[in-house]
Amino acid sequence: MKSPFRKIAFGILLASVASAFVACGDSNSGTSADDVGIESSSSALEESSSSVVAALSSSSSVEEQFAFNPEIEYGTLIDERDGQHYRTVVIGEQTWMAENLNYADSVKTPSLKDRIWCRHNDEKQCDVLGHYYTWAAAIDSVALANNPENPQTCGYMELCDLLRKQSSFDASDKKVQGICPSGWHLPSEADWETLIATVGGSNYITISGNRSVSRALRSRSGWEYGNGIDSYGFSALPAGGRGSVFSGEGVQANFWSASDVDGLIVREYKTVYGLHLDNAQFELGDSFDKSYGYSIRCLKD
Repeated sequence: MKSPFRKIAFGILLASVASAFVACGDSNSGTSADDVGIESSSSALEESSSSVVAALSSSSSVEEQFAFNPEIEYGTLIDERDGQHYRTVVIGEQTWMAENLNYADSVKTPSLKDRIWCRHNDEKQCDVLGHYYTWAAAIDSVALANNPENPQTCGYMELCDLLRKQSSFDASDKKVQGICPSGWHLPSEADWETLIATVGGSNYITISGNRSVSRALRSRSGWEYGNGIDSYGFSALPAGGRGSVFSGEGVQANFWSASDVDGLIVREYKTVYGLHLDNAQFELGDSFDKSYGYSIRCLKD
């Protein structure tokens, strides 16, 4: 994401998959993949447990434009904090980043310290897939805590009053910039629901399932078990995520939301809402462990 002319390297995007996703840096242990609301991809992950990993430098590469839909007209966002360029796309009445966020300045933004990673700790791969962020990093928890008008305690094992749902039926739409560029924000659960409804049209009924929605949002290359068709230019790459190991690459994409749980769910405030995509379906659910590392897509204000 440092240059609009960079190349994307797609080799074998499968990492060693362990039976548990245990996070480092946000003090969590003993949580299985089932606990994070990604059960829909468990069979695919089990098939990849033989752990075939290809280094980025040794894999064949394709020009960047093959990862995007050439029929879509993209815009450009320049992040003034670090000068990085991102493609943007209008979907319905929303304007989304069409690439994963790659911001990583932990000096300007202390919330990022020890809470972000590149795939397999290789910075070159962040140019392609963006960084993995914990939820505390994604929402910029330090900035929220230091807000002089309304300081908030948000993060792992904490229920964030500002961002929490008021009930199980409340589609939280509270807006928070998080670590997104100025004029953009970390999408709420309601923002993701709007995107899914736009993509799913009249066939959109529930917050999970519907393979056509997943295909429409996924990129045209890089997916191990079948690429998407990227109908709207969202171009979701199969970046996977990070727990105790880097896993899910090639088979799933996971994106944070800014929405905390409603406080009625007995998970000790460890989980929040997020969007999961794989080759079979999508899932918008409240089982994303706050201490894991996942991708970020920012939404224009």
